[in-house]
Amino acid sequence: MFFFALGPLNLSKEGLWEISWGEYEDLLLSWQYREYLEYRKTAALATWVLNGTGKRNHPVLIDDLIGVWDDGEIMSKQEHFDRSVQKIKNRKQKGGDDNGTG
Repeated sequence: MFFFALGPLNLSKEGLWEISWGEYEDLLLSWQYREYLEYRKTAALATWVLNGTGKRNHPVLIDDLIGVWDDGEIMSKQEHFDRSVQKIKNRKQKGGDDNGTG
């Protein structure tokens, strides 16, 4: 944790001990999301190359290459779909309202 906090999170040694675990987790999650967005940029370039060749039967999408960000996790499109269906089923079983608060 120490070297990770000093490296990618850009915390100083003093700053590391001045933040709480919750703040550390928030910084970690935001760093992971920034990295995901960088991967999306790279994947966009890859899709342009792959789709530009004209040799594919179907277009390659960015989400096919790197997945979908949902609730702090990167997952495949199928996993995201299955999770969304499960959330809807759970919400219906609990008798939740339409705004998604359950």
